[in-house]
Amino acid sequence: MSNLPPNRHPFEVEAFVLKHYDYNEHDRIVVLYSRKFGVLRSIAKGVRRPRSKLAGRLDLLRCNHLVLERGRNLHKITQCDALRSFSGLNRDYHALTHALAMGELIASFSQEEDPNEYLFALFLHGLEALSAGTEALPLLLWFELHYLEQLGYQQDWDFCAQCEIDFRPRDYHFFDTLHGGLRCEACKRKETCRYLSFEQVEVLRGLQASEGPPQSLPELKPQAMRQLQACLQSYFEQLAEKPLKALTYLQDDNLGWAMPNETRKP
Repeated sequence: MSNLPPNRHPFEVEAFVLKHYDYNEHDRIVVLYSRKFGVLRSIAKGVRRPRSKLAGRLDLLRCNHLVLERGRNLHKITQCDALRSFSGLNRDYHALTHALAMGELIASFSQEEDPNEYLFALFLHGLEALSAGTEALPLLLWFELHYLEQLGYQQDWDFCAQCEIDFRPRDYHFFDTLHGGLRCEACKRKETCRYLSFEQVEVLRGLQASEGPPQSLPELKPQAMRQLQACLQSYFEQLAEKPLKALTYLQDDNLGWAMPNETRKP
């Protein structure tokens, strides 16, 4: 049962702009992620006109206070006031691309009118941290691990997901990009498992245990961090059953996220 008001009645939301695309000559479809109602599909009438009051206020990733008029399929945006613009993202292309990847993940797995207060706050804290200059890749990993928990796929880094043997400090670990979780050397699947070092697993443990955006991490080479992201991207794409364009763009943007084909330990 919907918690929205009857058709053509106004309602107010605090929401992020996740996606938008042009519709007709002067309008634009806007996909919002709201604190109170989750994903909302809306339309901004006349926003593409030069003198539109909404122009510039519905940019991607902005957090706004909006007044909408409920519609059958699309809710009409009648008023929009900026709450947070995360201006640091406009000055840091690297941070912006990672923020867009976070937004794509929310858009890919969240349902219409299915609110999640924790996820809204997680996204807000992530954007604030990126805008303030927090290192982008560890922040994205932190966001992904906590998002997986909200989706019901919390990862356990202490034992094998197949045989449930406890890992010792120097055991070999293999991340299963099909089902998630770690596997021991005896249980690894050649086609889907990727080797992770002890240090990489320690980073994942630390990020998952951190309630807020990461402040400090064990030392890890950039390539090792990128391999962690490649593993999580593969897992998210398995769950979504489709490629995730923003994450793939990060790979193509000369960030060197290529994952080696071999699954054997070095």
